[in-house]
Amino acid sequence: MAAKLITVNIRTRSVSVSTQYGTHIEVKWNKVTGAQSYILYRSTSIQNLPAIDTLTDTIFRDSSCVPGTAYYYAVASIGLPGTSVKTTSNIAGMRLPAPNNVNATGSAAYILVQWSKVQNASSYSVYRAITPAGNYVKIASTQDTVYKDSLKTKDAYYYKVSSNNLSESPLSTSNDSARLQFPSAPSTVTATKGTLEDVVQISWSSSEGAFAYLIYRSSNNLFSDITFIDSTAATQTRDTVPSDSVYYYLVKAVGYAGESSPGPIVSGYRIPHVLPDPPQELKATSSALFIHLEWEAPQSEIPITGYKIYRSESATGPYTLIDSTIVLSYDDYAPKSFPVYYWYRINSYNTQGESLPSNSIRATRN
Repeated sequence: MAAKLITVNIRTRSVSVSTQYGTHIEVKWNKVTGAQSYILYRSTSIQNLPAIDTLTDTIFRDSSCVPGTAYYYAVASIGLPGTSVKTTSNIAGMRLPAPNNVNATGSAAYILVQWSKVQNASSYSVYRAITPAGNYVKIASTQDTVYKDSLKTKDAYYYKVSSNNLSESPLSTSNDSARLQFPSAPSTVTATKGTLEDVVQISWSSSEGAFAYLIYRSSNNLFSDITFIDSTAATQTRDTVPSDSVYYYLVKAVGYAGESSPGPIVSGYRIPHVLPDPPQELKATSSALFIHLEWEAPQSEIPITGYKIYRSESATGPYTLIDSTIVLSYDDYAPKSFPVYYWYRINSYNTQGESLPSNSIRATRN
């Protein structure tokens, strides 16, 4: 690719300067017939340019200039009659500078490296080291001002960036460091409840930056006892459970920085093989509008799908099913009020059927 030269014509001669080299500014001028040599002048101001060299060629590569600083050049020819009038470039040349404001930010999946745009840069090179003053190794080239470094380590890295066009600039003087972050805890964790034979299926949403998931089980929601059941790259697993009990599960994500905090605790159970136990401690509270019933869940761990509410106008029955619920309370807007009394009892149920009745309780609307 030819250098892009900015040319200003002075009489029959011209001085051209480049802006696309990272290693130097290229200065060119027309050959003057009869000239034995040329005097080259340079300054950061277009006036009062001091001489910096004498040459016989018509091209000069100035590597002593500071990157990012504008320089003006002038050329005078030397021949038998003497020294000519200076021919000056009215447009400054510039050595391609390195980017500024290099910034690195870690996430669970990658380190995001960003920097400021450099005029006349056609691309950028990204370098990485393990210490601020370490050996920076080139890891990527990009035309953007952002790069995602997908690491597979928990170590911190330092980053520098160079600009490129016809040649590469020095590395940026600014650098920044970052490391991968822990993945977020798995979300939307679910466990099947009595829908699969002998197993519980646990599912969850993926976590950015995770390459595996750890699944744990407990017999209680306090996780006072804990059993590791699986490690998988998938977002679901099946647990072959040993009995007709409710089990509790939590899931952790594993990334290159380490393990996440646990996701939400969920409960699940297999298709029950036995009937549930009856509810306990049925109580009733009266009001003018309804009769409020409350009870306690059975002490056993046999899975329960819900509860069925039965009512009678006699202590000896018959009892009629009036509703079902999955919670431990119910409001009965009974059609009759005092002095009519109602008798209630609650049955637990699961996929195998209903339990024996709870204790009976008498109540009336006020």
